[in-house]
Amino acid sequence: MRGWVVLWVLVCAVLTFPVQGNDELDLQFHKQDGRYHFAMDAWFSADPKQVWAVLTDYAALSDYSPSIQSAHLMRREGNEVEVLTVLSGCVLMFCRSIRRLEQVTEIAFQEIIAVVVPEHSDLLYGFTRWQLEPEGEGTRLQVESVVQPDFWVPPVLGARMMRRDFNEIARGIFAELR
Repeated sequence: MRGWVVLWVLVCAVLTFPVQGNDELDLQFHKQDGRYHFAMDAWFSADPKQVWAVLTDYAALSDYSPSIQSAHLMRREGNEVEVLTVLSGCVLMFCRSIRRLEQVTEIAFQEIIAVVVPEHSDLLYGFTRWQLEPEGEGTRLQVESVVQPDFWVPPVLGARMMRRDFNEIARGIFAELR
């Protein structure tokens, strides 16, 4: 389910920074009670302002993956943002577009919290938190994300494909930038 997982891979956008041999990336995934949980813990040799600039460039989200069909900053009022993304997702031969509208709160250079607006999304639930912390000569980025689709996902195959694709895409971007 490549496009569906890419929904949460936008957190890997920060990987556009030069990756040094000592940079690190840890990815986790599990399904519980109909919700898919993703986590990323990474260290980058870039300062938090650089990482922040990439993570909050919402218009550029579609540059990070061909599965992100579009990304639009709908509204900004101070540190409150509304972002609409449309993704394409496939499981085997079954494909669909996935619409996600999020209310985003930005705490400059420290944290981004995004909550899905279910009535305008193809998700019943969605929550993502990015936390940035200066660490040594770089930035520690920790991401937690939970989603519950508002459409059928094959029980075993869907979860396996989501896990595989999440890890594959995140590691691929990470490796490409080494």
